[in-house]
Amino acid sequence: MKNLYGTISMVLVMLALVIGIFAMITYSITYGGLYIVIILLSGYVVLMRYCRKCPHSMNGSCHHKLPGQLAKKLPYKKTGKYTLYEYTSTIGSLLMVFILPLTSMNGKYYLLVPYLIIWATVILMIKTKVCKLCYKRWCLSCPNKVKM
Repeated sequence: MKNLYGTISMVLVMLALVIGIFAMITYSITYGGLYIVIILLSGYVVLMRYCRKCPHSMNGSCHHKLPGQLAKKLPYKKTGKYTLYEYTSTIGSLLMVFILPLTSMNGKYYLLVPYLIIWATVILMIKTKVCKLCYKRWCLSCPNKVKM
């Protein structure tokens, strides 16, 4: 069985996204719809710019399972160093998905607290459990990182 923590972290990300979508829709249906579009576009950017260059997505050993399978279906990219554009587009996409719902959670602590706890748990889980099993040496969080 592949890394269970990778699967659990992806389920938690989905839960955080659902909370974010709910927060945005209760703020404004238009903002909620736009946030869903941003999630889809950001997901594509992350898969195409970051995951597609990962050797795990190419050989079917992605610890997050579903993103690896989706990335494998995208156009081929050679494994290797990431460009500044790939880093910034990936980080920018993830930040947009994380930060946008925070604007609509002002005063809604019943949404804000679980949202932040889930994201913190996901980041901690990926960094301590998933990344240790990875050999993507050009990744920012890889313990086997290549010195640039």
